[in-house]
Amino acid sequence: MLRLMLVALAALVFAVPSAQAGDPPAGPFQWLEEVEGKEALAWVEKRNAESTGELTKHPAFAEIEAHTLAVLEADDRLVVGERHGDWVYNLWKDAKNRRGLYRRATMASFLAGKPTWETVLDVDALAEKEGKSWVFKGMDLRYPDYTRGLLRLSNGGSDASVTREFDVEAKAFVEGGFAVPESKSRISWVDENCVFVAPALGEGALTDSGYPRLAKRWTRGTPLEKAALVFEGDKKSVSVGAAREHTGAAPIDWIWHGTSFYTTDMFILDGEKRIQVDVPDTARIHSWFDGLLFIELKQPWEVDGTTYGAGTVLTTPFEDIKAGKKNFSVFFEPTERMSLQGLERTKSYVLVQVMEDVRDRLYRYERKDGAWHREEIAFEG
Repeated sequence: MLRLMLVALAALVFAVPSAQAGDPPAGPFQWLEEVEGKEALAWVEKRNAESTGELTKHPAFAEIEAHTLAVLEADDRLVVGERHGDWVYNLWKDAKNRRGLYRRATMASFLAGKPTWETVLDVDALAEKEGKSWVFKGMDLRYPDYTRGLLRLSNGGSDASVTREFDVEAKAFVEGGFAVPESKSRISWVDENCVFVAPALGEGALTDSGYPRLAKRWTRGTPLEKAALVFEGDKKSVSVGAAREHTGAAPIDWIWHGTSFYTTDMFILDGEKRIQVDVPDTARIHSWFDGLLFIELKQPWEVDGTTYGAGTVLTTPFEDIKAGKKNFSVFFEPTERMSLQGLERTKSYVLVQVMEDVRDRLYRYERKDGAWHREEIAFEG
């Protein structure tokens, strides 16, 4: 059904005549611009019904549906988890638990191949209790103890979600805890009694794209409307957000300002001081490692007479970036036969996935005495 909705929405988008900025509304399909308007939604529902009817009457539909459900609900399918401290967390769905069990197992039992799962939240039971069509959209667990989470639930799977603070140990919602009503707001932990929030609520809070325009620091026990403003984006931009990163010796508070779908201005929040990261707004900034920040270029960039090509990953000391210094070193450089596919860090290594001669390869980089040492991680088969 989701695929059908996307098809219908795509048709909706392409049905609207393009217009230049400042042009007055015109055309017989202008009403489709109101994406949540009654007429537009009725149009989508009608297109969905037509598509569903055509698909379900196909002779192969029942067989494909049964096979797909069997795969999705198989007991022996691969369990993908997220590690938080000494626990591995996983959302498990099957024929009995259609909305999912948010559960955890000790890291030791998971690595031994015999995880003993403990249910943290039964989403099906919660939906039945509250009379809502809840869809689990994630749980942001608080670093470093991971005993509290910011639970996001969507009613019916919409883009908007409700956020409520959840006690993982007590397996219950926190009375009087952080809570944001249904919206496209963003919220993440700063510390035990503080969060960053980009509220998509109230007059002037949204960009023209319908996403948060403001980033705030919200202290426990105070009203959301009293949260301290840390950044205000342009109404014509796409979105704004803030988050704390715990990947180095000290946390980093980031602010991002999505000026378009392809460009983002990044800032470091140092106390009350806001420092813009002086890199191209098309570049992607990766987590820092061993005091270095990783910058993936999407377009060529000239720095002090040296041009770095698109696809190159540069490193720079984090303190130099804060001081406005341009001190870059090449960490990865693509070739005609090799391109970057992904970059992740662990406690001790940087993992780099590349596509080389139309084959995926994975390399582990270790930094010793200021130099990088690369080793390929081989896979059987």
